[in-house]
Amino acid sequence: MPLLAQLNEKEKRSFVHLLQSESSESLALNDLTSNRFEKELAQISERENYAIKNRYRHQRKTMDFADPKRMPIDESKVKDMLRN
Repeated sequence: MPLLAQLNEKEKRSFVHLLQSESSESLALNDLTSNRFEKELAQISERENYAIKNRYRHQRKTMDFADPKRMPIDESKVKDMLRN
């Protein structure tokens, strides 16, 4: 809790008083000490890494052996073909 360590004595007493006066259902301390945000970021990162791995695997297992003549035409190639 580096945020709480930077408080001076008066702020610490005020904070303790605030926590004691609030009900036990209050989320003030839980929000400060929870790792919920870090867990959400870790899950997002995990999903992105999984998608990257699957894309790489698909490219190496399937698309490297695909016939380029049978592949759909990219939109930039269509513009070039229509221009010429």
